Amino acid sequence: KSTLFDIILGLLEPTNGKYYLETREKISNYKNNISFLEQKPSFFFDNIISNILMKEINLGDDIDKEKTKRIKEIFKILDIEYLLKNERLYTYSGPGCETLSGGEKQLITLVRILYNNRKIIILDEPTASLDLEKRELVISSLRDLSRLGKLVIMSSHNKNDFKYCDKILIKDNVDSPFSIKYKND
Repeated sequence: KSTLFDIILGLLEPTNGKYYLETREKISNYKNNISFLEQKPSFFFDNIISNILMKEINLGDDIDKEKTKRIKEIFKILDIEYLLKNERLYTYSGPGCETLSGGEKQLITLVRILYNNRKIIILDEPTASLDLEKRELVISSLRDLSRLGKLVIMSSHNKNDFKYCDKILIKDNVDSPFSIKYKND
């Protein structure tokens, strides 16, 4: 899966064959329209809002009201509004937000992805650090994005995560090729 993601993200060139996403355009044509959620997301700033907008933001900085409104809507969709209380978006959370749990980091990175509103969304184990309730919210949100025309590609070891997928690539072991399972199979 890592090699496949690296090829889609344009980090690796395929050694043979051709790979297309939705059309016959080269994958490199999509590179500015892809969001990627790592299994263990990296945080570069010490507060939540900065890691969503990917630039240093401090309490009192002027942020466009439409941006703030959109971020709050996403927090509500993912049921993490508690992170909005007491100016927590701006509160120092340690270097790289180390005081946040793995699940919170996963959800905040998902907020960034949803906020950026890219056409292609690639997620590596997006529900790995989440409880069942949050897992369902995330999978449901990804289904909704797909219905809105987004291409959602994700990996998971949890078979329940695939219940809304149209196509599933299955790889039995490192040396085996991918097989495709369609939703109606």
